[in-house]
Amino acid sequence: MKETYYIRVNEFKPNDFNYGSMLVIEGNPFSYDIGNIRGSREDALNYVTKRTLIRDDSKDSSLLFKYQSLEDVKIMRKHLQEEGFFETREVEIVPAVFASDDYNNELLEDLLKKHSLQRIMLDTHNYQND
Repeated sequence: MKETYYIRVNEFKPNDFNYGSMLVIEGNPFSYDIGNIRGSREDALNYVTKRTLIRDDSKDSSLLFKYQSLEDVKIMRKHLQEEGFFETREVEIVPAVFASDDYNNELLEDLLKKHSLQRIMLDTHNYQND
């Protein structure tokens, strides 16, 4: 069975990204991982992809990663070819730009927006307590 992961990164502040990885099985969202990382967009994409691979415990499955743009796919194909980390897994990388991807893209985008709001509220709360 091929597991499909939707991967998305959104810039929160300069050099600060929110990331999301959502597992979709047989067309239904199954689980997700949301967080944030400082660095470049490339750093964020590489981090969330590696994190997703490490968290995926089904070593014999083939994985399909769907990124939000063709540029993100180009970035990750370079890492896939150059880094030994990816050699042990069967990974396919494509952009999530088709109509069939709309629902999952919107769901992951909504999760990242919620995460951004939580970060804004936490930043405001921490600022007020200083």
